[in-house]
Amino acid sequence: MDLKWLQTFISAAESENFRETAERLYLTQPAVSQHMRKLEDELDMQLFLHSGRRVVLTDEGRLFLPYAKEIINAYQAGKHKVSQWKQGYSRALTLAVHPYIASYILPRFLPAYIQKHPHVELSTHVAESDDIKLAVEHNEADIGLSRKDPNSGTLYYQHICEGTLCLAAPFQKSRPADAASVFSRYRLLTHDHPSYGDAFSDRIRSHYPHIQTMAVGQTDTAVQMIKAGMGASFLPTYIIKQEEDEKKLMAVITPPHLELPASQTFMMWKRNSEDIQHFHAILQDFMQSEQV
Repeated sequence: MDLKWLQTFISAAESENFRETAERLYLTQPAVSQHMRKLEDELDMQLFLHSGRRVVLTDEGRLFLPYAKEIINAYQAGKHKVSQWKQGYSRALTLAVHPYIASYILPRFLPAYIQKHPHVELSTHVAESDDIKLAVEHNEADIGLSRKDPNSGTLYYQHICEGTLCLAAPFQKSRPADAASVFSRYRLLTHDHPSYGDAFSDRIRSHYPHIQTMAVGQTDTAVQMIKAGMGASFLPTYIIKQEEDEKKLMAVITPPHLELPASQTFMMWKRNSEDIQHFHAILQDFMQSEQV
C-alpha cells in the first residue's frame, strides 16, 4: 500500500471534493481518482459514493478513516524520531509563547537552557495569551509562556516574575524633564500588553486630560513606533534596558501618582514531566537573575 493513497484519502474525506483535494495536495484530479481506486482495490471496499460533482464518504470509508490517520501519524512520528536521533536529540518540548516573550526573553534565555540540555529538541509557536492556554490544554504545546494569568483548573501554572513598567519615548540627547513634556509632544501608544488595559489608560487621562492616545495592540509594534518617533508608551523596563543601547528610545522618569501596573509572566503546563520541571527551574533562575 502506498502511503500517498492514504494521505489523499484523508484529505478527500475531509473535503468530500476531489477537485479541492487535488488543489490542496498539488495533484491533478485524475491522479486523486486513481489513488482512490487503487486504495479501494487494495482494501476491497468502497470508500466514496459519487453524487454529481461531489463525493460522499461511505460507512466503510468513515470506519476506515481514523485507522488511516493512525497509520500516517505513526509513520510521521517514526520519521521524526529517527530525524531527532540523527541530530543528537533524545527528547522534545514544544513551547507556545506570547510575542513579547518570543522577542525579548527567549533569545536571551534559550542559549542558557540549550547549554544545559543539548539533547532536548525545542519547537516554538508564537500566540496570544488565550490561544497559549488552549494549546497547552489541547496537548498542542508542552509549555505555555504567557503575559496573562491562565486561572485554570486543568493546568499547572506559576507566576514566574513581576516586572516593572517605565515610560519609553523616542531618543533625545537632552532628556525630557518629565512625563508631561513627553505627552505634550507625542501620542501615547496604548493596549500593547496585558497590563495596559482601559483602567490604566483612564488613570493616565485623569492626570493628563489633553493627552492623545493610539491603541497599537502589540508590544513589538509600540517599540518600532517609538523608535520611528511616532509616540511614547509604558513598556516593561526589561525591554527599555535592551533597546536604550541603540539610542532609538529612552526611559523617562514616571511620577509616582500614576501607580504603574506590574508586568506579569506566567508559565503553564499539563504534564508534570522531568523535562518540564527542569525547564521551569532554569527559566525561573534566569528571570530572577535578569530581573525581567
